[in-house]
Amino acid sequence: MPAVLVIADDLTGANATGAMFARLGLRTRTAGALSAAGGPGQDEVDVLVLVTGSRHLPPARAAARIRELLRGLGPADEPELLVKRVDTTLRGPLAAELSAVLEHRRDRRRRVVGLAMPAFPSAGRTTVGGIHLLHGVPLAQSAAARDPLAPVHHSRVATLLTADTGLCARELHLDDLAHTEPSDVLAEALSVPDTDVVVVDAVNEADLTRVARAAARARDRVADVDVVAVDSGPFGAAYCNALGIAAARVTRHPVLLVVGSLAEQTHEQLAVAEATLGGRIFEVDVDLTAGALAERVVDAIDAGAPIVGWRTAVPAGRPDPDAAASVPGWLATATRQVLGARRIGGVLASGGDVATAVLDAVDAHGVDVEAEVQPLVVAGRISGGPWERLPVITKGGLVGDERAVLDSIARLQSMQAEQGRGAVQAPADVSEDRKVARS
Repeated sequence: MPAVLVIADDLTGANATGAMFARLGLRTRTAGALSAAGGPGQDEVDVLVLVTGSRHLPPARAAARIRELLRGLGPADEPELLVKRVDTTLRGPLAAELSAVLEHRRDRRRRVVGLAMPAFPSAGRTTVGGIHLLHGVPLAQSAAARDPLAPVHHSRVATLLTADTGLCARELHLDDLAHTEPSDVLAEALSVPDTDVVVVDAVNEADLTRVARAAARARDRVADVDVVAVDSGPFGAAYCNALGIAAARVTRHPVLLVVGSLAEQTHEQLAVAEATLGGRIFEVDVDLTAGALAERVVDAIDAGAPIVGWRTAVPAGRPDPDAAASVPGWLATATRQVLGARRIGGVLASGGDVATAVLDAVDAHGVDVEAEVQPLVVAGRISGGPWERLPVITKGGLVGDERAVLDSIARLQSMQAEQGRGAVQAPADVSEDRKVARS
């Protein structure tokens, strides 16, 4: 059985959620019944997303359909993580479906609590004070309330997840998590005997990641509680990652960010990626040699940083043209040295001059283009040279939304997973004077 089982009420939502797990490098399949998981290649699936088709069914029938789908799941087949996927605007018989999922899991576990974080910030879905908002408007006042088949009449998540079921919900607001260690707060909430579901606020991607990591720590501490993720896609994937499921199944190596652009837009994108994923991004110091820049990144890699690299500091006054002109060369040389010293999963080169210099430094013939991550953010693989087929993304400084760097990293991670579920190795024939002299 796959490590992760997701229950989704419609196909488009199932595929969208599946894509988020696939970005982690996990092999993901959507299917309409458990029997579909038993087809060819079943042993190679890490994540199975079951589609119930129950969005517009009456609550009792929706719950019955989930029970029927899960009936064939034996105790030995239970996934490490069970996720109940909900619509981003909380349409459908959510409470009845959640009740059926928790009931199924409780047949095999001592105690089960749903951890609900349905926000999807990049799509304008946020939760504040337990109220779910669509582009800042409470659901009951939004277009979701006028859906002809599944109108939403409440804005409070806890109400929608417990209506007419007897389930008991508890809310955790952003303020509850701001001044205390989040894992302590979550562990306490999950331990309350009469709590069936804990609803947590989120207004940005960093909130999702922070709570996912805290929930993973809390689950380890509250050994007698099993946690079912209840979300619209991004939290379930973040929680899966925080539990180490992806790390256990995918050989993943750090992504190297080489940012020469001075554009504020790019620096804001970097901040979003750092807040969400962690890692070490060093500011370029013109007083350091390329070798010193590379050594800092190698040290960060050896310390376990998943994201490493450099960014050019924005000067207080007018930039020195000569200093600015020398930056791409430093970064390109440092890039080659890092690639020669450690295994890297992919490179993001931001800034036209930097991208050109990096490709030249690694003796590339060019880039085999594969796709646009966002407009003018292009993914491909290095063509020619010692790092043939290494995933690479080129990006201009003034392009992309706030997720551009975050999405680029996700793309590079999935590309390295596709390539033999590992990264291109540092070639043995790179001359020693271009390597970082470290063990």
